[in-house]
Amino acid sequence: VVAIGDSGLFLKTTDAGNTWQSQRIGTKRLLRLDFSNPATGIISAELPPNLYWTHDGGINWKNATLFAYADSAYPPYDVESMGGDAFRAIPYQAGPFYYTYDDFRTVDTSRWLYPFEDFPHVITDFVSSGVDTVLGFGFNLTSWSKGSFRSTLLWTTDGGSSWNVPSFDATVLTDVQFVSSLR
Repeated sequence: VVAIGDSGLFLKTTDAGNTWQSQRIGTKRLLRLDFSNPATGIISAELPPNLYWTHDGGINWKNATLFAYADSAYPPYDVESMGGDAFRAIPYQAGPFYYTYDDFRTVDTSRWLYPFEDFPHVITDFVSSGVDTVLGFGFNLTSWSKGSFRSTLLWTTDGGSSWNVPSFDATVLTDVQFVSSLR
């Protein structure tokens, strides 16, 4: 089990919570984390450097300084470890998906969450199933600007090149998950 928090706090237990190892990863609030296996994980932080990753279970962390706010109007927020040297970072609300397959030596930003100006959706959370399938939810800007709040749900099966927006009758969504099988 791992946990993150304010002031760069990273916690890890390997004995079901009986003991915890604590370390600091930078000094800013850590926002999201994801491990693809016990050794490989990624964390997003509130301020630059925005991303940290590990291949040794969190003993050592590297950072991706190319995501400093000064360098990008769309800093990464939600993160995913896709195994090996592959990671994905998704911006809060709008911007490019950041894909790397070589520990951030190169980064692909060709797929965007907010690909055109009349796309009235702000995405605040994501889940994924594989590299190209992403499900996100948040709220509709048009309803919000008119004084009402309507959730929105979007999904892509091509890594963000195109998006589907279903119509539904809920005012507020609070979480979304993939379900691979029903029991």
